[in-house]
Amino acid sequence: MVYKVVIIGAGSNPALTSWASKSHIPALQALDKEYEIAGILNSSVESGIKARKLFKFSDQVKVYENIQQVADDVSIDLVVVTIKVAKHWKSTIPFLASGQKKIVYVEWPLGKDVEEAKKLSALAKQYNITTLVGLQSRFDPVISKVKDLITTGVIGNVTSVSFLASASEWGYFSSHADFYLSDVEKRARNTLLRIPGGHSLDAIRFVLGQEFTSVKARVDTKFKKVTIVDTTGKPTGEVIEKTTPDHINLVATLGKDILLSYSVSGGQTTPLTPGLEWHIRGTKGDIFVQGPSAFTQFIPLKMSYATTDSKGKINEFVPEYDGTVGNIQDLWKTFAENPDEDRENRLVDFEGAVTLHKVLEAIQQSSDTGKEIFL
Repeated sequence: MVYKVVIIGAGSNPALTSWASKSHIPALQALDKEYEIAGILNSSVESGIKARKLFKFSDQVKVYENIQQVADDVSIDLVVVTIKVAKHWKSTIPFLASGQKKIVYVEWPLGKDVEEAKKLSALAKQYNITTLVGLQSRFDPVISKVKDLITTGVIGNVTSVSFLASASEWGYFSSHADFYLSDVEKRARNTLLRIPGGHSLDAIRFVLGQEFTSVKARVDTKFKKVTIVDTTGKPTGEVIEKTTPDHINLVATLGKDILLSYSVSGGQTTPLTPGLEWHIRGTKGDIFVQGPSAFTQFIPLKMSYATTDSKGKINEFVPEYDGTVGNIQDLWKTFAENPDEDRENRLVDFEGAVTLHKVLEAIQQSSDTGKEIFL
């Protein structure tokens, strides 16, 4: 079967600034035996026509005016929602209740909060809609290797995990285009906790094969003001109040007794700032994962591991891999080849996304109340 796909939010900037233009479009084009991009829905028809020309799509690729047109098109099998979180609800609802049972993919976060995510999941279940959520860290080759080492018992039983990382996007400088990351209400809370936090916490629960059972957290804003910079990085003189958190610290338990120490901080980096340092301790060995930042969903990762009986030998795994396209391409390849059997493993549906939303809600609740929250 060749799935006919509509991209919602393809973008039309020649600099390829939209997420779809960087990831989904090249990934789906590389899988042309499984997928056909049959339509585009951008913010306007004019933008859609520009996108069709930019990506060198044929004139047969449809340019839609609105969501309902896509929902009503019986020729479409799959919709890929890649717009800002604030518009996920309005852009997803028509497909859940259309009666046509289109496959619906939505980028993470699924909803602006856990309640919205739960409602979307309930509707998808009610109408028996196949759903996917973009938690693509699970397809990174290093993260897959880590899971294999843990699952096969190479390092024994995991006892503890530490995760230390940074994300400079939530610092004290920002462009006008990225300022929404610093505003807790604008664009529905694309925060440090939701974006790099959500993706990295999902990667942790994935490799361990365990869900979070308790969290004790502190989420804080250390940089109260943001200086706006121009395209060259030079301050414009404009300073705006920042309302999103830029530091996350938590201790948590996964499963019955796996301990997690987790810290992600915003702010400008130096050569000494840890990009990503992820250490997994087991009864028979250790795994160490490194990367340039907290964004596990697309950054280049490398790993090393050693066992207690390896006589000091350290094994390394450093793949040459473009995670921006590669993780998404592997997600779509997996779905085309094995959509049902893999659903409990690497593919995450709306229901699985709700579980992660609940973890983030518990982290924020713990920070607000000062109490440990049990899930």
